Amino acid sequence: MESSYSKLEGVTFVGLPNYIKWRKVVAVKEADSQSNPISIRNALGGFYWFLKYSLVDDRAYHQIKNKESEFLFFYGKYNLRRDHLKTFLTFSKRFTDADIIYADFKEKVKYNVFRLFYTLPLMLVWLFQMIMHRVPFLTACNSLPFVLYCYELNREAFDVSSYKFVVVYYDASPDENFLVQMCKNSNILTMTLQHGIFARKSVIHTITDTAFELSESISDYYLAWNEYTKDEAIKVGLAPEKVIVLGAPKYINTQEPSGICRSNSNVFGVILNNSAFDVHNRRLIEMANQIYQNSGCKYVLRYHPQMNGSEYKSLYSDGFFKCDDNGHSILEYAQSVSFTIISSSSVFVDLLLLKHPTYRLKVTPEDTYSTVPFNSFSTVKELLELQKNPGDINEAFLYLCNTYNVYDNYRSFFDSILESRKN
Repeated sequence: MESSYSKLEGVTFVGLPNYIKWRKVVAVKEADSQSNPISIRNALGGFYWFLKYSLVDDRAYHQIKNKESEFLFFYGKYNLRRDHLKTFLTFSKRFTDADIIYADFKEKVKYNVFRLFYTLPLMLVWLFQMIMHRVPFLTACNSLPFVLYCYELNREAFDVSSYKFVVVYYDASPDENFLVQMCKNSNILTMTLQHGIFARKSVIHTITDTAFELSESISDYYLAWNEYTKDEAIKVGLAPEKVIVLGAPKYINTQEPSGICRSNSNVFGVILNNSAFDVHNRRLIEMANQIYQNSGCKYVLRYHPQMNGSEYKSLYSDGFFKCDDNGHSILEYAQSVSFTIISSSSVFVDLLLLKHPTYRLKVTPEDTYSTVPFNSFSTVKELLELQKNPGDINEAFLYLCNTYNVYDNYRSFFDSILESRKN
């Protein structure tokens, strides 16, 4: 069955370039509709977010200019999250021959009523243009906030014409996708970084099962963390030569640890996933309770940053010790526990890089790491066997982490591109 978002192909919007492929811009919405069909509630949500983005002035762009810069790093407003922004800035600032444009939250939120005077008429015009192109009304309403984000980015009028290439943080995000399309229209090479672990499932329950971050990537190069990501990207249709394995940007300043990163305490850790992995989170806590009953080891829970930290309180047993503060770095967390159990979180990769003993609980055949055979268990007995055999940890590192030479890998690749694009 054809997606209702396919009707966006060929739509042109007043105030925006006429070559933009809008179905790509709203890829996250189309992916979400695979498990969450569009409803009146989505349409009302589209109006709500359009009005909120118009009225609430809480984000601003900043620029870091370097002399004789030949390429640009870009982080947009839409997918703004403090932990991701920190990773982006830590990574991009290592390259002193690049310019950086990034969005950040303003210290003080302002309300710009006057902006409504031009956004509301545009909303009506854009709705009319979509309806005239036979885009279903609910789909049109749901797409409006994304069009507005692109419109606001277009108004910034960033000049990218002088760059040999542009690197965005996440090219499936609407505004960054929009910028990538603008660059490609001007024959500027584009690349996207990887910001999480993605794998497409055979059965789609939530948006995280679609791996749209891979399948909808439109950049010329997808700069991947590891061979696992490359394998998953090829499965969803990316050309092998497009996926370049260079390492995780978050660890661009990380040196190989001299020894195992762990605490000698009688406490282990549990890394929970976001709310879309509710079944996984419940199984992890159940397993933690079993480990406590078997060994007397208490456990620390680390909730996902998007959760409030009390969602699973009713599942805690006497083995619960405390919740880890998300303000702590992953390194600080790893140093505070003796080992960690995890399921589908991308933190699995982080902990392997830190040489922290980490074991993956198998929950369903559709787990994110279901194709990774290393270091996984289903029972307490299997976990005990794994802890006796650290060889699996080494194999998991090679497949999921690849290297500690992150800066050298990116520097070498960027230099090769700059050399190839000399006039």
